[in-house]
Amino acid sequence: MNIEGLDKIAGFIPKKLRLELFKAVYQQCESSPTATAKAIGIHPRQVYFYLIGKNGKVRNYPNDETTTLILRAGLKLTPDKTLAVINEALGSFSELVKQIEI
Repeated sequence: MNIEGLDKIAGFIPKKLRLELFKAVYQQCESSPTATAKAIGIHPRQVYFYLIGKNGKVRNYPNDETTTLILRAGLKLTPDKTLAVINEALGSFSELVKQIEI
């Protein structure tokens, strides 16, 4: 599987879909922060930033660099789900472009 260019794709993925990608990897890692961090390549503490807290909100969203790492992990662990999210982002982006065409 060719995974070059993921860093360019990551910049176009909306926050909501970034969290969806993260959740897919997290669930594939049996909801283990340590396993998730290892699969993605981030510090385990960082995993908690992307989980819904007691207040019902996430503390932070993955930046472009972390989203690239999540995409890589997702393509290895849950390729169908990851590609579906990428296609969803592409569809949303395409609709926006159509709206602004002159």
